[in-house]
Amino acid sequence: MKNSNHLYTNSLIHETSPYLLQHAHNPVNWYAWNNETLEKAIAEDKPLLISIGYAACHWCHVMEHESFENEEIAQLMNDNFICIKVDREERPDIDAVYMNAVQLLTGRGGWPLNCFALPNGKPFYGGTYFQPSSWIHTLESLMSIYKNDRQKVITASEEITQGVNSMDIIIDNTQEPKWEKSMLSELKNKILGGFDLEIGGLKGAPKFPLPGLHQSIVTYNYFSPASEIENYSNIFLQKIASGGMYDVVGGGFARYAVDAQWIVPHFEKMLYDNAQLISLYSKAYMLDSKDEYKQIVKQTIGFIEKELQAPEGIFYSSLDADSEGEEGKYYVWEYDEFKELAGADADILIEYFNIKKKGNWEGSGNILHTTQTEAEITSKHKISHSDFQHKKQIFLNFLFEKRKNRIKPGLDDKSITTWNALMISALADAYWAFDEPEYLQRAQKAADFMIENHISNGYDLFRNYKNGKLTIPAFADDYASLIEAMLKLYSVSFEPKYLTTAKHLTDKVLENFYDSDSGFIWFTSNTDKPLFTRKMELSDNVTPSSNAVFANSLLQLSEIYYNQRYADIAQRMLLKIQPHLMRIPAFHFKWFETLIEKTNGYKLLVICGNEALEILSGLKGKYLPGIIIAGAKTAPKLAIPAFENRFVKGKTYAYICSEQVCGVPVESADEIVLQLNIKQDECKKTS
Repeated sequence: MKNSNHLYTNSLIHETSPYLLQHAHNPVNWYAWNNETLEKAIAEDKPLLISIGYAACHWCHVMEHESFENEEIAQLMNDNFICIKVDREERPDIDAVYMNAVQLLTGRGGWPLNCFALPNGKPFYGGTYFQPSSWIHTLESLMSIYKNDRQKVITASEEITQGVNSMDIIIDNTQEPKWEKSMLSELKNKILGGFDLEIGGLKGAPKFPLPGLHQSIVTYNYFSPASEIENYSNIFLQKIASGGMYDVVGGGFARYAVDAQWIVPHFEKMLYDNAQLISLYSKAYMLDSKDEYKQIVKQTIGFIEKELQAPEGIFYSSLDADSEGEEGKYYVWEYDEFKELAGADADILIEYFNIKKKGNWEGSGNILHTTQTEAEITSKHKISHSDFQHKKQIFLNFLFEKRKNRIKPGLDDKSITTWNALMISALADAYWAFDEPEYLQRAQKAADFMIENHISNGYDLFRNYKNGKLTIPAFADDYASLIEAMLKLYSVSFEPKYLTTAKHLTDKVLENFYDSDSGFIWFTSNTDKPLFTRKMELSDNVTPSSNAVFANSLLQLSEIYYNQRYADIAQRMLLKIQPHLMRIPAFHFKWFETLIEKTNGYKLLVICGNEALEILSGLKGKYLPGIIIAGAKTAPKLAIPAFENRFVKGKTYAYICSEQVCGVPVESADEIVLQLNIKQDECKKTS
């Protein structure tokens, strides 16, 4: 297909995904994943070539330039395959099943993900990045086998399909539930055994921050203070902030570090990482009021506001790792350039940020990172702490302005529901920690837009939004994360629509995703067109799993609505996941955190009366894991059991309840603190 502006234009030109649009002018005749494409493969009896990636993926760009822009390679692909491009962020369901297939075949996964399948979608071969010569060889070999030995291909596809299906087998656990603290201690020890206790994160490289895993450690430490965990948490938070993963010039974290020291980032910046890290640093600040934690939250929110916030108030997906075709070019500095910009302060700033004449990264580029504390550097250079901070901040502001003249990395400007939900939760956490009304306003603006635009009248949710278009029905992670965000936003604002939305979305999940046989929720809805297999998301990864998030929200809603069904379903999920959790706790961290709260006992805090928000405000800055907060100025129009018989004319009372039994009502935040036995020495009020 050709037009006057480009030599080639394929059917991806009609899509909204930035990743798909990046490939719309390849000579490869790419198609989007849809019914028409799959029917075309069956009609022409051609195998599917399913290539999956995302807009910020460096190696996806490399393979595109090397192979997909090559006319001879494109001709091979076009003549023999139905070539499908998939944005993994829009279609995590497709990505998950073909990633499982490739992991079975090769023992590893990653992106770009390239999988070959029969016209019915069943995979028979795959891999990740291919060099051009290897790609050509693979194409020619598979063409020959498909044409001349079809049964071999069919047999391989059946074996791989069976293997993918077996990956979701759930070990049945028929024991009586026992929520014991000894189990928590065992899980904690297993997790710590996999940590690098000196540098933070899991041992080895590459290093992903896994904020949810570290959040579970923070929660464990709250209930069971232990110096080894507290010290580890501080080491981790300080190391990732001082390494090259954190953009000290413009704010925000890169997706991961390629080395074991957190120095060399993979430069793409993802909304979901930054949202979770905002939450983690906010909660860590409530336990240990370090100014640098507050500064990181403030700067990271500022980065998202400048770079990833849409005019509607919702949030874009990511910034690319590359600019001008080079990874990290936007972020690194040449020695001479840095020295000239630093001027009279060059010596101290060069030493502090580890700038080398020959570069500290590929070629002559330098990644800003610190290995000395400010106290160490000021002592060595005999400068006051305040003077150094002043010089450093002025210089960083100067670098930021200079960097703005460079060509920016590409922006993926689609909005993904689950990641937006993580950001809404992050803003709510930051508001609670720092009492910054602006954070709450931003969270509410995004949430209100999603309620009005992403949710239909029947509480059917959509996954993606761009240019006014919603094209993909939501998956389980979208529902679960948005339910969690709505509950969190309700707990800090007492705005009833957020609680109502959480309740309706929960019922929609139970209607369309819940599998009563396994006790868990499917990743795809009953109303979605099925793939060659159907998956459940049980283990956590860079984001918590939909099942784990949903179970946690069910427990919260069961307390507010006195809904025993919610409680029973969540408890069954926790019971059945325990064998998996005990084997690999580090990748079931959201389950671990929920189990910590469940074992230590949930409490429901209900605040009723005209001064409800004033009493709630007195609790800001306090870390309250396991405390479910509900409140209202007046009795809600729709009956909510937690509020029944709680309103007294002319009074505002707070009730602390456990298992639907409430204590004597109190009238102030201080009395709530005493009843809840909140640790005053650890939960410091923000200044």
